[in-house]
Amino acid sequence: HGYTHIPFERLDEREVRLELQKVRDWSDRLNLNVQTIVFPRNKINHEELLAEYGIKSYRGRPNNVNVGFLPSAINAFLEEVSILKRAEEASGGEVVPGGVFINWQYRMKKVIPCWVSMAKYRHMIGDAVRKNRVAHFWGHPHNFITAPGSRVLFTQLCGSIARARDEQGLEVLTQIDYCRRLG
Repeated sequence: HGYTHIPFERLDEREVRLELQKVRDWSDRLNLNVQTIVFPRNKINHEELLAEYGIKSYRGRPNNVNVGFLPSAINAFLEEVSILKRAEEASGGEVVPGGVFINWQYRMKKVIPCWVSMAKYRHMIGDAVRKNRVAHFWGHPHNFITAPGSRVLFTQLCGSIARARDEQGLEVLTQIDYCRRLG
């Protein structure tokens, strides 16, 4: 998410370079080999600068429900209850499909039962297996702390992924592994 988590659309080129250099300095100091990035708030911008700082791939924008005239909170709710959501086509190259945010059962979305979210996730996993697509799931650690139901949901999701891996040959990859495979 960068160094300061400021969306790159708010930064000019000089500021993005500073942000990426801070990430590089931090990763060098900790002897990490950071090669991927998730743009803060999914606001992709200045992606042409990434390679200069050793970044080989990034997560694309999530393909979420977006009914233009509805408030973002309603769109987020509709996205979470879209139980027939499909997995995404492999993008190839340096862009990892945007995937879905694991339901942070907080505020309005806490009324959504785990079984509804799991129906969506299982549909995506099945679609990925059947059609050789990508089911990309992601979240933030604090979501599992602030909403215990999200931790339960994450545990169930991991179980479904493991079963699909073991029984149906689903391949589980990190972002960099995905890009190495398709790049």
